[in-house]
Amino acid sequence: ELAGGSGGPGGNALMFGIGGNGGPGGAASGTGNGGAGGVGGAGGALVAIGGAGGAGGAATSGTGGAGGAGRDALGVFFGLGGAGGHGGNASTGTGGAGGAGGSGGASSPFGIDIAIGGAGGHGGAGTTGGAGGAGGLAGSSGTVFALDLIWAGAGGNGGAATTGIGGAGGVGGLAVAPDVIGFGVAYGGAGGVGGAATGVGGTAGAGGGGGIGLAAVGAGIGGAGGVGGAATETGGSGGAGGHGYGLLGGVGGAGGHGGAAPAGTGGNGGGGGTGLGFVGTGGNGGNAGTGVGVNGGNGGNGGTAYGAFAAIGGGGGAAGAATSGTGGFGGGGGSAEGLIFGMGGAGAAGGDASTGIGGTAGVGGTGSARSPFGINIAIGGAGGQGGAGGTAGGAGGHGGASVSFGYASLGLGLGGAAGAGGTATGTGGTGGAGGFGGVALAPADLVGFAVLHGGVGGAGGTATGDGGTGGAGGGGGFSAAIWGAGVSGAGGDGGAATGTGGTGGNGGDGGKAELVGLSVAGAGGAGGAAPTGTGGDGGAGGGALGLIGAGGNGGNAGTGVGAADGGNGGNAGLVINGKFNPSLYGDGGNGGNGVNGGTGGTGGSAGQFGGTPGKNGSP
Repeated sequence: ELAGGSGGPGGNALMFGIGGNGGPGGAASGTGNGGAGGVGGAGGALVAIGGAGGAGGAATSGTGGAGGAGRDALGVFFGLGGAGGHGGNASTGTGGAGGAGGSGGASSPFGIDIAIGGAGGHGGAGTTGGAGGAGGLAGSSGTVFALDLIWAGAGGNGGAATTGIGGAGGVGGLAVAPDVIGFGVAYGGAGGVGGAATGVGGTAGAGGGGGIGLAAVGAGIGGAGGVGGAATETGGSGGAGGHGYGLLGGVGGAGGHGGAAPAGTGGNGGGGGTGLGFVGTGGNGGNAGTGVGVNGGNGGNGGTAYGAFAAIGGGGGAAGAATSGTGGFGGGGGSAEGLIFGMGGAGAAGGDASTGIGGTAGVGGTGSARSPFGINIAIGGAGGQGGAGGTAGGAGGHGGASVSFGYASLGLGLGGAAGAGGTATGTGGTGGAGGFGGVALAPADLVGFAVLHGGVGGAGGTATGDGGTGGAGGGGGFSAAIWGAGVSGAGGDGGAATGTGGTGGNGGDGGKAELVGLSVAGAGGAGGAAPTGTGGDGGAGGGALGLIGAGGNGGNAGTGVGAADGGNGGNAGLVINGKFNPSLYGDGGNGGNGVNGGTGGTGGSAGQFGGTPGKNGSP
C-alpha cells in the first residue's frame, strides 16, 4: 500500500553537451500512487540538448506517477528541449499525466538559429487515461540578423481508458521567431491525439489544440489540432488548429478530425486556426469521426484569414453520418479579409441519416477586400450540400457574401453559390431546402466602378418516396453597388418528387439588383417536377433598379398531373420604403408558364423612359 519514490534529476552538461535523463519514478503497490519521473538535466552552452524527463511509476488501483518534465535547452546556435516523460499506467486506477516538453532556444546574433521544443510525454493508461503533456515552446532570443528555424514541440497523446474517459491530448507548443531584420519560419507544435476508450461505456479523450506559430519577419504556421480518440461508443472531439501569424505569411493549422466510434457517435471535428500575414490562410476544419450512432458528429469550421495582400478562408470539415437521428452539421467556411483579394472558404456537406433527418450543410465564408484604390477582388465561399435522410433531407448551406470596401477602386465581386438541399428517401419525406445564394456588395465605391455577380440559389432536394415533397429552391443572391454593373443570382429549381402522388418543390426567387448603372436581376427557379402528382410553382424573377435595369424572368411551373403556377416576371424597378422606383430604361421580365390550367406569371413592367414590358406566361 505504499507510494513509489520519485526519480532523481539528470545531470548537466557544459559547452557541447546533452543533459542526462531524469530517473523513472518507482512503482506503487495496492492503493498507492506511482512516483514522479525525474527532471532532465541541462544541455551545453553552444549546442544544447536537454535531458528527457523520467517516466512516472506504475500503480494498481491508485494513480500512475506523472512523467517528469523535459529540461529546457538554450544554446547559441542550437537548442533542443528534452522530451517529457510518459505518465505511469494504473491497471484499475487513473493513468498518470505525461510530462511537459522542455523549451528549446537559440541565441546567435548572426547565422542560423535552430530551436526545437521537446515533445510532451504520453499520458498513462488506466480506467481513466492520463492527460498528455504539453509540447515545449521554441524560439530565438530576438537578435536581428539571424535566420530563425523554429519548431515547437508536439503535445503528448492522452492515455487510453477502459470504461472511463480517455486522457486529453496535450497542447502543442508555441513557436516564436522574433527577428525584425532577419527571416524566420515558426511552426507551432501539433496537438496530441486523444486517448482511446476501449471498454463499453467509455468516452474517448479530446485531441489537443495546435500551438501558435509567430514570426516577426517571415512565416508563422499554426500546429494541427490533435485527432480525437477512438471509442466503441463515443469518439473524442478533434483539437482546434493553432493560429499562424507572420509578417509575410500566416497559415492557420488544420483542425483535428473527430475520433471514430464503430458502434456509436463519432467525435466532432476541430476548428481550423486563424492565419494572418501579407498572405493569410485559414486552416481547414477537421472532419467528424465516423460512426453509426443515432446522431452524427459535426464538422469543424474553417479558420478565418486576414491578409495585407490576400486572404483565403479555410474550408469546413465534413459531417458525420447518422441512423435514425440527425446527420451532423457540415462545418462552415472561414471568412477571409484581404486588402486586394479575399476568398471565403467553402462550407461542407451535412451528414446523411439513413432513416432520420439529413444534416444541415455548412455556409460559405464571407470574402471581402478593403483596398481604397486599385482593384478589389472578393469571392464568397460556396455552401455545402444538405445531407440525405429518410424522413427529410438537410438544408443546403447558404453561399458566402462578397463585399468590396473600396472608395475609388475597381471592385470585382462574386457571391458564393448555395448548396442544394438533401434528398429524402422515405415515404412522405421532404427534400431539404436549397440554400440562398451569397450577396455581392460594393457599398462605398463613391467614384469607382464595381462589377458584381450574386450567387446562384441552391436546388431543392429530391423526394424519392411515395407521397413525398420536393424541397424548395433557394433564393438567388442580390447585387448592390453605387456605380457599376451587377448581375444577380438565379433562384434554385425546386426539388422533384419522383414517388407516387408526390409534390414538387417551389422554385426560388431570383435575386434583386440595385446599382447606378446596369442592373440585371436573377431569374426565378423552375418548379420541381412530380410525374404522378403536382409540380411546384415557379419562382418570381427579381426586380432591377438602375439607369438600365432588366427584370428577371419568372420560373416555369413544374410538370405533373395537377395544376401549378408560373412565377411572375421581375420589374425594371424596385419598391423602396413602400414606394415603387422605376429604372430609367430596361425590360421587364417575362412571366413563367403554368401547367395543367395553372396561372401563368405576370410580366414585369418596363423602364420609365424606354424598354419592353415582360410577357405574361401561358396557363
